[in-house]
Amino acid sequence: YPVFNFFSGFRKMFVEEGGIRGMWKGWEPTVSRAACLAGAQLSSYDHTKFVMKDKGIMEDGTPLHVFASLVAGVAALVCTQPFDTIKSRVMALDGEAGGPNGVLDAVKTTAKNEGLRGFYRGSLAS
Repeated sequence: YPVFNFFSGFRKMFVEEGGIRGMWKGWEPTVSRAACLAGAQLSSYDHTKFVMKDKGIMEDGTPLHVFASLVAGVAALVCTQPFDTIKSRVMALDGEAGGPNGVLDAVKTTAKNEGLRGFYRGSLAS
């Protein structure tokens, strides 16, 4: 079925991707990623600001906030990239021949075939 608008896309999802169940494909890594993102970003931003002010390296102001934001962005990327990789693989390949059968299978397959680097595939493009 070609997708022309919301309704044709919704129809395609119901017919080809498992109906209501297809709407929830990939929810586990998405929720895990959101928790990891919030934890990494908020804690690293706050800690960076605290350390830079406490050590007298920077004063409170725009440069400190920009620097802390950059550090928080890198921390968030490092923490969430494995979740993004697994989420993408589950959502794109779940149930297809040679594709993963759920989140745990995607994690095991990625670790076995590609090692730790496989979880960070595409992170430089981010």
